[in-house]
Amino acid sequence: MARRSALRRAISFLVMAPATVILVLFAVSNREPVLLSLWPLSEGVAAPLYLVVVALLAIGIVIGMAIAWASGARSRREVREARDRAEREARELSRRLAAVEQELAGNAAPGPPPASRSVTTTMA
Repeated sequence: MARRSALRRAISFLVMAPATVILVLFAVSNREPVLLSLWPLSEGVAAPLYLVVVALLAIGIVIGMAIAWASGARSRREVREARDRAEREARELSRRLAAVEQELAGNAAPGPPPASRSVTTTMA
């Protein structure tokens, strides 16, 4: 398990390190302001190009994560229901076991335990 985790960290680093370098180089190279405006509004906002691109990238990531989380809701619900069913069954079996143990303890007569039989076999 630790090996898989180390491999996952290494792959993550190999992907994230170049992406970070590219993002920083993009930001340094594109500091010119661009005018952002929305059609019905008359005024616009000037912002550096890198800020606009990074903000749109972040918004896209958040939207993608929200969609992925929403699409996994059914699976999470099924796992939660299965866990609850297993817990109920375990409680029921534990209750039944306690009842059987109590019944056996009540039926046991005091005295020495029964002798164990040993079976010997001879080979012809």
